[in-house]
Amino acid sequence: MHTAALEEVGHAEAAYALATSYLGVAVGPSALDTRDSGEVRSLPDVAVSTAREGCVAETVAAIEAQLTLAACIAPAACAALAVVANDEASHAALAWRELEWAIGRQPSLATTLKGVLSAAAAALLAKSGASRAAAGDDGEVDAAA
Repeated sequence: MHTAALEEVGHAEAAYALATSYLGVAVGPSALDTRDSGEVRSLPDVAVSTAREGCVAETVAAIEAQLTLAACIAPAACAALAVVANDEASHAALAWRELEWAIGRQPSLATTLKGVLSAAAAALLAKSGASRAAAGDDGEVDAAA
């Protein structure tokens, strides 16, 4: 977990460095609100958060980074994206292992997590459908193509 957190810091630093380079002005983060960072959370709370933020969001981030990398032409950006794509896939895998561990410790979580993951998948599909509709893509394959 600690390694993944440090990798996320590295992603942010690389993104700020690229933005600074491209914009010609220093770009960096604003102050981080850490008021809730010491909060003790229950296993179900951690598992739900992990399902949403780790399993779903990190998996999507890995896919998006890989797709963006495939179209990348700027060497510095490509190098950063390659690292991000690899790290995000590792973070997603870590999250799935964490859920497996959590369910092993508290099997009743499986039902809750199935609902959380189903809702996240439905939201992603709805977002994807809305994006395609806005782009004029009805999702149908053109047989003439």
